[in-house]
Amino acid sequence: MTVRGGRYVVDEATAFTDCTVLSLSPADPPYDNSSCKLLLPFDRPTKSTSLPTVRVYRHRRWMRHLHTVLSDLRVSGELRAVLHASINVLPFQLEPALALISGRAARFLLADEVGLGKTVQAGLMIAELQQRGWCERALIVTPAGLRRQWAEELERRFALHTVVIDAAALASLTSTLPRDVNPWTTEPVFITSIDFIKQPEVLRGLCLQPWDILIVDEAHQASASSLRYDAVKTLADRARHVVLLTATPHAGDDAAYRTLCDLGRIDHSDRILLFRRTRQQAGLQRTRRVHLLPVRHSTEALAMHHALAMYVARLWRIAQETGRRDLQLVAMVLSKRAFSSARSLASSIERRLAAISGTVPITAQWKLPFDSDTDSADEAPDPVAPAFERQDEEEAALRQLLVAATRAHVDERKFRVLQKLLRRVPEPIVVFTEYRDTLDALESAVGDLRTTTKLHGGQTLLERHNAVDAFTAGSADLLLATDAGAEGLNLQSRCRLVVNLELPWNPTRLEQRIGRVDRIGQTQTVHAINLFGEGTGESTVLAGLLRRVERIHASEIQIAASVISNTPLPVRQAPDATDSVAETVDLTADARAETSRISRARSTAPARVSLDNAVIPVTVVRPRGSRSLVLRSLDHKLTGSTIWFVRIRIVSGLSRLLEDRLIALASRPAEAGHDVLGGQRRRDVRAAAEHLIDVFGPAVVEFASRLGEERAEAMSHGLKTWLPRATYREEWLAETAASRFSSHVQPGLFDRRAVKHRQLDEQQRRNIFANCAERRAALQAHAKAAIASKPQIVLLLMT
Repeated sequence: MTVRGGRYVVDEATAFTDCTVLSLSPADPPYDNSSCKLLLPFDRPTKSTSLPTVRVYRHRRWMRHLHTVLSDLRVSGELRAVLHASINVLPFQLEPALALISGRAARFLLADEVGLGKTVQAGLMIAELQQRGWCERALIVTPAGLRRQWAEELERRFALHTVVIDAAALASLTSTLPRDVNPWTTEPVFITSIDFIKQPEVLRGLCLQPWDILIVDEAHQASASSLRYDAVKTLADRARHVVLLTATPHAGDDAAYRTLCDLGRIDHSDRILLFRRTRQQAGLQRTRRVHLLPVRHSTEALAMHHALAMYVARLWRIAQETGRRDLQLVAMVLSKRAFSSARSLASSIERRLAAISGTVPITAQWKLPFDSDTDSADEAPDPVAPAFERQDEEEAALRQLLVAATRAHVDERKFRVLQKLLRRVPEPIVVFTEYRDTLDALESAVGDLRTTTKLHGGQTLLERHNAVDAFTAGSADLLLATDAGAEGLNLQSRCRLVVNLELPWNPTRLEQRIGRVDRIGQTQTVHAINLFGEGTGESTVLAGLLRRVERIHASEIQIAASVISNTPLPVRQAPDATDSVAETVDLTADARAETSRISRARSTAPARVSLDNAVIPVTVVRPRGSRSLVLRSLDHKLTGSTIWFVRIRIVSGLSRLLEDRLIALASRPAEAGHDVLGGQRRRDVRAAAEHLIDVFGPAVVEFASRLGEERAEAMSHGLKTWLPRATYREEWLAETAASRFSSHVQPGLFDRRAVKHRQLDEQQRRNIFANCAERRAALQAHAKAAIASKPQIVLLLMT
């Protein structure tokens, strides 16, 4: 078509209520990779009616033009966004996107090992949906500290513009919009935190329209019976595609795993599609060495651990007899903090003594769910009520423990071992600990040996960013971090050595720590040094657990019972990934084939030549060398004297381009009138080509049309296989999303606010039903493939 003084080819046409968006690519030189868009009827393009002319070119220029045409083609079922993405194409990372575009599922659980690029896989899924016109509204929910990292990754790798939303950003955006405009509908991709969306007033705005795709990073944080889970479930029930990302989907709790897999589920047959690959399964070499380093405690520290073991064992018995789970939490926290440092234990004992004696309130006010950049996961929970029948007896036991912890803190042997390690190893090092007060004590002990920076949950996003920059840029060579502050870190380019000050009670957390440096892009052998105290539960239970981590799948409460009660852990098999709540699919062969295709396209992308699309390039191939030069890339069966290259475009009922193919048809010498070639001059070749096109061109186009119709019919059949499921999900989304609006109202005596709220809810309900009905109609139209226009002869090869 011709518009705005230029000639363009229509790639896609997306119809809306009042207009149609046309995505165009240039038909004439100079070419570029980006397409432009215009609106009908505001722009008035006209269909180009000029007939193509024939021109003769030398072999090399003709071949370059053939490569240019091939690079613009599109085949149904192939990935589009990855071709120009700034990523190293790895086959296993393409599998979720291939499953998405083929309609195999609407819900996905990406549970690969830490460091295998789950962010890249999720970003590719968004990009592929956008390329196909199926993603107008995307929401990414992450921990607060990862919002900026997600935005930078999507922009750098896929050129996806995103908007990060927190309380300040939402207030600013709302102030610039009319009152009836939902701020969550103004951008195609939003990124927000999981603790921000759980606020009722925020969640209400998010639920006013269905989301095309919902991505939840670190999805294991949305555990059952929590505000986080309620918020994620509410959004998942209003999303057309749900993608959950977590390296630890199953931490030993079967019920929690099933609850996670049920997010966004519409019925029993709607099982989530699970992708869980190790490095070996992904075809990546593991270069990691894990070291268990025993630490001999001082006499004072052993006395502290002995006294603590007696106290927490009594707490555990009382908890089992009375059913008080808060006492189990106290026993777990005190034991874990003793393994961390004597100072950490002393702090908790002081707080518990103050609570029991009445110095501070036993129960605290519930925290309001305001969005915050800080995370209190690396601080000890608030103390609870006394456990012993005689309060003075418990106070005496706690005072003895406090004295023992104070004495043990004078000589922290783990700190001394770390000091020796820092003196002997000149490389950058990351040290992990679970608690923030241990981190402060650690900084005081080793801060003079290295240039140190800290990461913990109490820092703001800017403080965390500055700390990470200091380490990755080289201005600091020792990073002290807690788990709450180190989520999502990519340190593989700077560091290969991780030290764990204590053994986590959840083995998967240990994998997450090492995964900060053992990631794709790490070029050196990773070393993980795990310190554990001899003569304590760390050596008798946790160290053994680490050695048998592949065979033991226990929850943290089971591990706590083993540590405190000195009982063996149950050994059982890992949960079956193909159970009733999750299914797997083998796309290895498809992913490898797609990787090969993308690699070839990237490595052989030619310089685009300036040949007008209104011209049919013709060349002549004679025997010997020149024949092999041109025919090498063609099917060996094409042995006729004339080879016609015909372009066929297949579109959906929405006028969206599904496939753009180039087929080669051969005609025999007798049919093609080989004698018309006569001489060897260029004008003779051109005359012969024009004669062939006039005589045999209509038959070639007719034959190509039949091939195109057969291909369109096969594509329609394939598209309709997932159509019933997709349309049923739209009906389910409409009913689920609309059910949240109350049908009852109590009018006020002196104002009409309740009635106005009811009217607003009714309008939102109608909008949701209209949105889902529009999507159902679009899905049904999309499943009807047809040839866009008459096939075109674009190149001619004469032998």
